[in-house]
Amino acid sequence: MNTLNFNCHSFLDNKTISLLEISIKDNSTHAPTIIFHWLLINKQSLKVNSLQLRSRDDSDSIQERFFDLGYLKYDSITGVFISQKTHELHTLENTNCHHVPGPLLQAVESYLSKR
Repeated sequence: MNTLNFNCHSFLDNKTISLLEISIKDNSTHAPTIIFHWLLINKQSLKVNSLQLRSRDDSDSIQERFFDLGYLKYDSITGVFISQKTHELHTLENTNCHHVPGPLLQAVESYLSKR
């Protein structure tokens, strides 16, 4: 039984960070809407940061996202995230959302409950 309060759409991962694209149902209006978020998770501390999407570029094979905290370029297999603050390059594996580890899911749930 899935008790998560969000749906995962993208999961990019390496040994130190994970990026998740999630959606949350917003029932605050008469016509409920779906709101998408990108989250950056430090795997050591399990700290979750929201990535504010500035722009995006999509093609059939390559996706690009420009965030306040960095740049993400990915395809169906791999990705690269470049931190805006440190300019550190993180090579990522584009993984199925069903493989998000429990501690990361709990960190996201905790983060969302405080918003």
